Amino acid sequence: MMIGLSVIMPSFLGEYDGCASDRENKFVRAIHSFLENSLIEKELIIIGDNCEITERLIQEHFKNELTDEKIIFHQFRKKQKLFSGSLRSKGIELANGEYISYLDTDDILGKNHLAGILSQVKSQNLDWAYFNDYLNTDAGLITKKVELKKDSIGTSSIIHKYNKRLNWDKCDGYGHDFKFIERLIKWSDKKDKIYGGTYIICHIPNQIDR
Repeated sequence: MMIGLSVIMPSFLGEYDGCASDRENKFVRAIHSFLENSLIEKELIIIGDNCEITERLIQEHFKNELTDEKIIFHQFRKKQKLFSGSLRSKGIELANGEYISYLDTDDILGKNHLAGILSQVKSQNLDWAYFNDYLNTDAGLITKKVELKKDSIGTSSIIHKYNKRLNWDKCDGYGHDFKFIERLIKWSDKKDKIYGGTYIICHIPNQIDR
């Protein structure tokens, strides 16, 4: 049964260079920000990268959401390459949403973020869209203007229609992965920049860690 929006979250909570602090609490915080979003027809697909911490936290905090399928969890039993696109590809494979968006384990969704971006792509009949992010700084939220170019647009700032031919295979790397954006550009020119979403970035290595 198709729903409005699937949100895909890859998860590896082990230590690595440049990772956020207090990662377990931030993971739980990110999931709560999804659950508290005003959009009703949504699901969160968490793809664990052979990460026992991810599995433990889901069982400890979100058993009910697993049962009623607000959350779908898949665990890779063999460790993938760090920041491998294979995790997001698996998320698309499992998705039941008409549209797909993404959430990092150390970030937060504003309360009306999902409803805002979904209503805009549907009202404009877009195949995909991109939007500004917000940086969670000591001074408060600061707009991060996103442009359709490398090192600007990333997984946090896109929404696209479900298409079984779209995947993240060989789209590997930390943060801004322009290879997948190039696939979206090639796939459809029914795209635009949209406004009204509030995706809050809480971690950038050596810059922000909140």
